[in-house]
Amino acid sequence: MVSHIADALQDIPGIRAWRQFPVLPTRDVPVVMVELDRAFGATAQQVIQELRDGAPSVCVGAAGPMGVSITRIPCRLGRVQIARRLREVLVR
Repeated sequence: MVSHIADALQDIPGIRAWRQFPVLPTRDVPVVMVELDRAFGATAQQVIQELRDGAPSVCVGAAGPMGVSITRIPCRLGRVQIARRLREVLVR
């Protein structure tokens, strides 16, 4: 399911997105990792805030100063809605 989200972001300049499998044995849910290039024009915190403040709101986590992690577990949105909202924020 998260691969759809990562695939939807592949053509956006200045970011790299991939599906990452959990490294902790207690967490068996894959996540999408999004890494922003320094020249992207926004920090991970700015992207996270835009995703949370927008409609629909998407809750994501920080993965360092230039990274965002996405999992569908806390989200009530479907993968298509999440991918669409990410594209809205990430295409500049």
